[in-house]
Amino acid sequence: MLKFNALKIEVITADKVFGTNIKFSPNVNIINGENSTGKSTCLNAILYALGVEELLGGKKGKTMKPALREVIEFNEEQFKILESHVYLEIENERMNTATIKRSIKSETRDANLITLFEGALLTRPELNYSSKDMYVHLSGAANNQLGFHSYLEKFIGWDLPKVSSYKGGDKKLYLQSLFPAFFIEQTRGWSDFLATIPTYYGIKNISKRAIEYILNLDVIENERKKQKIIDSKKNITSLWKENLDFIKSLAFEIQGKVEGIFDNPTIITEENKEQIFIGLERDSEFLALSKLKRQLQVEHMELELARTSLSGDVLEQNKEELDENMERLDLFEFQHKQMYTDYKLEVRNLESLREQLKQVEEDLIKNKDARRLKNLGSEMDLNLAKDICPTCYQEIKDSLLPQQIEQIPMNIDDNIQFLQSQKNMMQLSITANEETLLKKQDLMQHYRTEINELRKNIRILKREMISDERLPSEVEIQKAIKLENEIEKLDNVEKQFNEKLEILFSLSNEWIKVLNNESELPEEYFSLSDIKKLRALEEYFKGNVMEFGYKSAAVEDIKISEDKYFPTVNSFDMKFDASASDHIRGLWAYTVALYETSKEFTANHPGILVFDEPGQHQMEVKNIKSFFEKVYTLKGNCQVIISTSLKGEQFEDVIKNINFKLIEIDGKSIIPFE
Repeated sequence: MLKFNALKIEVITADKVFGTNIKFSPNVNIINGENSTGKSTCLNAILYALGVEELLGGKKGKTMKPALREVIEFNEEQFKILESHVYLEIENERMNTATIKRSIKSETRDANLITLFEGALLTRPELNYSSKDMYVHLSGAANNQLGFHSYLEKFIGWDLPKVSSYKGGDKKLYLQSLFPAFFIEQTRGWSDFLATIPTYYGIKNISKRAIEYILNLDVIENERKKQKIIDSKKNITSLWKENLDFIKSLAFEIQGKVEGIFDNPTIITEENKEQIFIGLERDSEFLALSKLKRQLQVEHMELELARTSLSGDVLEQNKEELDENMERLDLFEFQHKQMYTDYKLEVRNLESLREQLKQVEEDLIKNKDARRLKNLGSEMDLNLAKDICPTCYQEIKDSLLPQQIEQIPMNIDDNIQFLQSQKNMMQLSITANEETLLKKQDLMQHYRTEINELRKNIRILKREMISDERLPSEVEIQKAIKLENEIEKLDNVEKQFNEKLEILFSLSNEWIKVLNNESELPEEYFSLSDIKKLRALEEYFKGNVMEFGYKSAAVEDIKISEDKYFPTVNSFDMKFDASASDHIRGLWAYTVALYETSKEFTANHPGILVFDEPGQHQMEVKNIKSFFEKVYTLKGNCQVIISTSLKGEQFEDVIKNINFKLIEIDGKSIIPFE
């Protein structure tokens, strides 16, 4: 929820200080004055204070009227403007108040600088309030701690989602895209539904996304889930192909073929896991690798049993060789153990470095934000601007040096340079650490290979020393060696195959989860809740246009499009066949209906409606009266601000049956302060 409590515009010239002070009611407010008295100037200043002046077609001070940034006329005299500022006091449903200050023209404060006073500075100025500087329209403004729109999002109670962008991936639904749904400015706001929504953010169907969020439609979450499922499927498919290609390369090494698995992710159960194997042709028979390996092992064992024992001299020689191998085995096992210990330490060190890098990156963002605010002209008691570290909040005298050392301290740019160098150093350390780990992995693999070879030699020597007395032939020896090599090769392939099969099995389980999540998405595009909300929006809209005197089409022919969520008549946009005044009635009806629907379903409307000159195109007074009475009777705590040029009997007739706060502008809204 968002409420405007008060607005102050301050215009400083060499001779006088001009401006205006407006206090708003939490209910209906009517700003009344003739054309060119500055009603729009005041309402536009609200958008400017909130950093959403993009609704006016641009950014920064150029979006404001010349009377706030160039020259102000008063009593036929012109005053050149030196500085101008706007203050806006806001409140949320938790009764928290804050006051925003933003400069329109200033030599010392950039227009992207926001000063936030944490309290009711305009309605209770006698109290003291803490303050901080923030920024808008710069990178990080919607996400970083010192980004004003990040703050305002939380203040209102929103949690803006990420939505699909034209460039692929997700983008945040920026706060500026929601304001056209409840704030209609005079210049372009009456041309179409959500006419002032910024379209350059690269967000697909941005108007739809805005309405979906205002009404809290499930479809926006379902779209997010759907995109997440698509991304997960792509990732699993990529990993599946990568691991399957590796298995195929293993099979190719031994002239085998992979059986029982598909090129794309499929469900692998414990039962059909056994049906996935590498097969080889052997003696016109197609055998699974594991079966062939067992046959070769049996053949080798039989050959070993047939081998002879050795003569005394050879036996003594084998004993010496056995002792030597045992010593080398002990040495390699010790080296492997030491290397593994070192490896684990390196892993922990790498994890620590990555955590430190993450902290340094966060510190760097905070320091850059602090520098950014200083460059924008911050004069507040602001972290580094006032010698306080934005990371640990300790006094640092704008320096990273120990405070007791009498030296020239580093300024904020030096701090950033220092942190950047720390970041670069850590990145280099991480890279070096990763390379060291790879080398240690290679070395451990070398040790394991040596250990396995030594153990194999030891087993052979022991078998030879206890075999019978028949001497082996050269052919038998060669055959045994060949079998050992083939078994070892098959064994190595089998181990790698089983490792990759486990990865595929894990990917299969992830695939099952993704398919389950996909099955839980509603079969229809809209959930039952969404359908109820859209039907309610349609009914509210129809009731409103009838109440406001719409005549361009039969009300029963009006539908809310499920494609764009805007009203249609016989499947065509309602505005095409509507008269100019009926088009305005449609905008009234739709803007109010959005609030009514959101209120009924406790959705995300902020509970504020602003209409700048709703009586467009010589609208009949009776219809304006119906509109005023409608917004007055809205349920809930809806704040309404309307500017109008109606005068005399017409104005009296329109306001006859409503209670409201009148903000009368007699002459000009920007006048000298007393």
